[in-house]
Amino acid sequence: MKHFILLLLILFVTPDASCQYTNFQLETAYTFGKIIKHTTKLYHNPSNFSSNFELSLTKKRNGNSIWENKYGQPTTGFTFTYINSNDKIIGYIYSFMPTIAFDILKHKKIFIESRIGSGAAFATKHWQKNPLSDTINNYLGSHFNLYASVSFLVKYQYSKDLQFKSGITLSHTSNAGIIKPNYGINLLGGYVGINYQIKNIVPLKIDSNQGAIIYHQKIGADIRVGGSMAEAGFGDGPLMPIYTFALLGNYTLNRKHKLLFGIDYEYSGKTELFIRNTRQISNSLIKDAGYLSAVFGNEFLFGNFTIPIQIGVYLNAPYLKSTTHYKKMGLFYYPRLHKNIYGKGIYCGTMLKVNSFNADYLELCVGKSF
Repeated sequence: MKHFILLLLILFVTPDASCQYTNFQLETAYTFGKIIKHTTKLYHNPSNFSSNFELSLTKKRNGNSIWENKYGQPTTGFTFTYINSNDKIIGYIYSFMPTIAFDILKHKKIFIESRIGSGAAFATKHWQKNPLSDTINNYLGSHFNLYASVSFLVKYQYSKDLQFKSGITLSHTSNAGIIKPNYGINLLGGYVGINYQIKNIVPLKIDSNQGAIIYHQKIGADIRVGGSMAEAGFGDGPLMPIYTFALLGNYTLNRKHKLLFGIDYEYSGKTELFIRNTRQISNSLIKDAGYLSAVFGNEFLFGNFTIPIQIGVYLNAPYLKSTTHYKKMGLFYYPRLHKNIYGKGIYCGTMLKVNSFNADYLELCVGKSF
């Protein structure tokens, strides 16, 4: 555990060679709101009031990369959250997540900011067969879950080192469909908090030969393979494998975006089990238990880390009747970048697939961008 914490500190606190300075902030926030019962399939009515406390360490850098130098963006950080559902059946949720935030509008001392984050969560209560009363809580199927948050904030610069902020936030907790049931816990509420700038501005030497980012190649291709596990049936069913393959073209736009377009294939062990259990005739499981789709999307480029967002339209999904399309979003890491080129090379990461408004699975993947 201590080695993991040390690794986080090295990745977060150690400044990049391209940065001129780094501002660190300690942030606290409190959300007062309500857990939304977003489907009639949820048995239990949540409490009329729930809350969330956040403690964050963030940093904003001014460096030579396109986002930092031209726009002063983004602000990145790590956040610990504690959700009190105020309901003995739903219980408590603890989470830890990396965050990224952008200033949408600036006017004198007023800043409007959008922030997203995603990480791991632990829920104290979840659905289980025994004791019988625990089956009332069908929000989550496991203790360990994923946590995601989206916030829109207004910040006021009270002094050089102190900011006050308020806004709205929506958080979602689920296990990405690995363990059923998995309807998820959605908390919507008002957001108030304080940011305090730690007096730790780190000056760095800048390589005089280092210039602006140059892209020698705008058109390229991506090959990506991945896998996951998902539970078949409603609850306590077998975990079935899922395999994915994507072949995509890409176009780098304005040094900040990589547009994606191509095909995505998924082989679902859940669908294969359904075909076999219902004794349906299948000439080709690769075709009938596989979903082929056309995809397009964008990959936001922030150096070694990127945020991919995709929309897929099913071309072949004979056993999927609920929807015709899906969404994927995630986080990729490029261990080594080509000189002055972002979004090219070998990468690894995760992507969350969502059918309609329900998480389908969390995909672990590796790929190569040419």
